[in-house]
Amino acid sequence: HSLLSLPLIVLRHGGLAFLLLYGLLLVTIGCPLPLLEMFLGQYSSMSSGTIFHHLCPLLTGLGPALCIHAGARAVLQLATLMWTAQGMYRVFLQMEVKKTIFSQEHFNEEHFSLANVGSMDMQLVLILGIIAAVTFLFIIGGIRFVGNICKFCAPACFLLMVTLTIRTCLAHGGSLGVSSFLSPDWSVFTQPTAWVEACCHVIFSLNLGVGGVSTYASYNNYHYNIVRDCLIIIIAHLLWVLQSVVLTFSLLGAAHVNTVSDISHTQPIGMLGLAHMELGLAEIEFGWLWMGLLFILLLMVGLSSMFGFLQVIITSIIYVRPHYRPFIPVISLLLLCVIFLLSLLLTIPGGFH
Repeated sequence: HSLLSLPLIVLRHGGLAFLLLYGLLLVTIGCPLPLLEMFLGQYSSMSSGTIFHHLCPLLTGLGPALCIHAGARAVLQLATLMWTAQGMYRVFLQMEVKKTIFSQEHFNEEHFSLANVGSMDMQLVLILGIIAAVTFLFIIGGIRFVGNICKFCAPACFLLMVTLTIRTCLAHGGSLGVSSFLSPDWSVFTQPTAWVEACCHVIFSLNLGVGGVSTYASYNNYHYNIVRDCLIIIIAHLLWVLQSVVLTFSLLGAAHVNTVSDISHTQPIGMLGLAHMELGLAEIEFGWLWMGLLFILLLMVGLSSMFGFLQVIITSIIYVRPHYRPFIPVISLLLLCVIFLLSLLLTIPGGFH
């Protein structure tokens, strides 16, 4: 989310001024809420699906609601991974940037709409099955194995981000794009809509209220330093946002997008962000290779988020039915099968919409 959607939100709401507003709210809202979720998980040693019943019986339904929400987010995340993997496959196969699945020409085709639903794309079904199988192999390794995978993914994602940012800033028009699009519009501080949208993006980009943070924290030791972890998360997230904004704006400059009006408001902003990234990378030498690295980055980020959504559901089931603990692999398999079947609805041409 921070990589694809947030930079375009920054662009539409005052550039550098909105980024400063986002940073302010990240400190004032983003610090206390993750700390609260870690606190609830660590000092109760309960999953997010059961802890609210013990806090207040009137909140019993909040636990299952979080599990349902995590399941819906997992369906969307699996589909996003499917489209990203297909885009990566086409980039490395064709060695061409503008003909991938997220290009403007491909995205605006008439038959990619709900008016013409069509049949399932078997290539997408195959890719979806492969991603679901890979996710299952990671999940059955247990929480420690997932933690080790994330320990690898986090620094690898930052290294890829730094590499892509440096390369795009060195491209023709890249530095000019950053300087022009980051021009501050200080009137954004007087707009209530900008404050509300910044708050929403802080909560959404940190995955607050989903239950993943408290679920992971439930595995901590009682005396684990959650304040240190919270500060690390906030600082790392701020660095990630700054890099994603510079990366996107440098690509917009390389793609010769000169004004905010050049960006359409009629398409999903996440997909649109990737489409504009493609236009910028098409202007760079060996752009297909850099686009492939961007897809790899998105796959690693998406998989790590997918692990969190699945852990919310699996851990909640185990806490409610402790005698199911030996059957965690079976539960994980059944859960991924359900998510896979639901995600099949998004393999049709109208799946984007």
